[in-house]
Amino acid sequence: MKEIEARLTKAQQAYGIFRKLFSSKGLSIRLKSRILQAYVLPTALWGCEAWQLKAEDKPKLDAWSNKKARRILGVTLFDHIPTEEILKKVGMKKLSDIVAERRLRYLGHIERYPEDRWVKKTLTLVPEKKRGPGRPKNTWKREVEADMRERGLELADAHDKEKWKTAIGKAPVKPPTQAKRPPTQNHLDISAQSGGIK
Repeated sequence: MKEIEARLTKAQQAYGIFRKLFSSKGLSIRLKSRILQAYVLPTALWGCEAWQLKAEDKPKLDAWSNKKARRILGVTLFDHIPTEEILKKVGMKKLSDIVAERRLRYLGHIERYPEDRWVKKTLTLVPEKKRGPGRPKNTWKREVEADMRERGLELADAHDKEKWKTAIGKAPVKPPTQAKRPPTQNHLDISAQSGGIK
């Protein structure tokens, strides 16, 4: 996604301004982390509420922020420290999880809007053109639906602000992968379709 590449480029420029601070041994990890999250990450995440991520975008975002977290700790990939441990020490989250949180926060605002607001009406619009054969294209709507499922949320929960705020801040729980049964002549493996935003 070109937008993500552009944001990461600008964020890298912002990071360069503080490069000496992040490499300094005289500053605490906590202070370095606060500088990163206050001045650099907002540049990377500007407008992320509207992002529609491709499969390769999430690893790209996380790899960029993980590298910055390692720099704060003064370690490299060759130290073989798990990413989860590094992020915990620095007090950061995966950048892709932050994107999901912000999209869900924005979705919550939309759901609480009056029914006549056009932005809310877009959630229930059905395209007049019929979809062609093949796998359906990924959309922002489908992505936030997946974000909700990973956090055990339904759209109606958005009207409970505290519940919504608490749930979107939790780490997502990935659904367990099911082992596929070997195909036979008498068996068709048909996956169940999940419900969408109503």
